Amino acid sequence: RPNILIPACVICVLNTLPWIVINNTDASIRRLEDITLTEPANYFESHSRAVRVAVALRKEGFSRAAVDVLDRASALNPDDTVEQINRASIAREIDDFETTAQAAREVLRTEPWNLYAYRLLRGSLEKLGHHNEQRLLVKTHSERLVLRGKGAYEEGELTIAGMAYSGAAFMDLQNPGSLIRSLGAGKLLVEVFREAAGDTYPITFDKLPRQMRALARRAYNASDKEAAVSYWAAAKRMGLTDELIHQNQGVALIELGRSAEGLDTWRAGIRLNPGSVELRYILGTTLRENGEVDEAKQMLHEAIALEPTSARHYLQMGLLLQATDRKGEAIQFYKDALVKTSNYKDLEAALDAIQK
Repeated sequence: RPNILIPACVICVLNTLPWIVINNTDASIRRLEDITLTEPANYFESHSRAVRVAVALRKEGFSRAAVDVLDRASALNPDDTVEQINRASIAREIDDFETTAQAAREVLRTEPWNLYAYRLLRGSLEKLGHHNEQRLLVKTHSERLVLRGKGAYEEGELTIAGMAYSGAAFMDLQNPGSLIRSLGAGKLLVEVFREAAGDTYPITFDKLPRQMRALARRAYNASDKEAAVSYWAAAKRMGLTDELIHQNQGVALIELGRSAEGLDTWRAGIRLNPGSVELRYILGTTLRENGEVDEAKQMLHEAIALEPTSARHYLQMGLLLQATDRKGEAIQFYKDALVKTSNYKDLEAALDAIQK
């Protein structure tokens, strides 16, 4: 092939391949060019030659050769995280767990918030049987990352703080409340999500709302209801509006003694989810139990209209009527409800009890 211009480093790499040994040099070079040229233009701008060649080799089924290329490149520049993460990833595909672990450690040294590197390291340590190191990684890495985020926030390095906090959110937090209580974490997590969701980073920012929900549940189950409320609040500021998040946050607020906030959370949930039966039921029931008759009656009437065959709404309405000394009306209400719902047992029991 006349006048072909291939970088010297690429030729050196190609000279190590079996293709060259069988005297198919020109075809090999053409094939490598074909593969690399199909990559998006920005790939060439943002990745080293070693990474581009390694990816091309991997696509052709020469993953071992690809790792060798990246081994040599990373020996010259161990701080290149793009080379190291590709090295770790391709090595993992060929079960070279020692290389995977080594490269992932290098990435985390520079980018401790890199979730992909963290998972590669955690998995390779498991495969290698290095259980003590794996346990130490799981136990300490996220907490150290939270501390780094706090320190960066105090120094005004908000980008670093945002990356650290966001990474910690996905990395096996042992104490889920430690993150959301850290200096500026709640506000910064929301800002990071709004600014970076959809961008390509070591962290998938568009999954932050779902992760806030998961951390809220973990915190709640650990009896850390204050942290749970804060995580749910962050998730809502990130755009979650479903009835379940309002229901759970409202319950936690009421259990914390912040009843007015809890009730308002349910009311807001109804406004955002106008077809929610569950929010109307729990709001109506709670208001009834606390003597708020008018709004409770309205909520239960709306719940019945939305779910006319459910006995639980009729039972609560009957209890409300009894509590306001309207026994006769309650009896007739239960009798009418028996015609409308299939759950006769509970309604018949309530009717028998009130008639005794």
